[in-house]
Amino acid sequence: MIFAGVVFTILARIITKPLLKLAETAVQASHNDLNVRFDVSSHDEIGDLGNAFNNMIAARTQIEAERESVIAELQTALLEIKTLSGLLPICAWCKKIRDDKGYWKMVDIYMADHLDVEFTHGICPDCLKDVSKETFEQLKGMQKSTEQPSPSQDNS
Repeated sequence: MIFAGVVFTILARIITKPLLKLAETAVQASHNDLNVRFDVSSHDEIGDLGNAFNNMIAARTQIEAERESVIAELQTALLEIKTLSGLLPICAWCKKIRDDKGYWKMVDIYMADHLDVEFTHGICPDCLKDVSKETFEQLKGMQKSTEQPSPSQDNS
């Protein structure tokens, strides 16, 4: 009877010791200690449970790192938005914008520096008329000729 009691006590400790260690590790993880790992020393159900726990902690660590990265990106974007909000000092004559350092920049350069945009450049018809009336008239004539039906088309 005494021998059975001793054997039972030893077996109970062998079984409960890893479970108590896993429970202690889980408590540490619940206090946001993501560096904690369970030392898997057996390949039984407790070992499988320990491996699952370690995989869960590794996944949570990765998720936390990604979350911190997203937070940093959002904070950077918020700073950029704050930079563009409010009053924008612009020259009434040449339309350059004064930046935070006091330098005057062309609108397209300022916007490209502060927004995720790229500009293409062209000339509107009103400016073209002012800059080169001859080119404007040529383009206007070309536009009219493309709008009129060609003589070779049959209207019947």
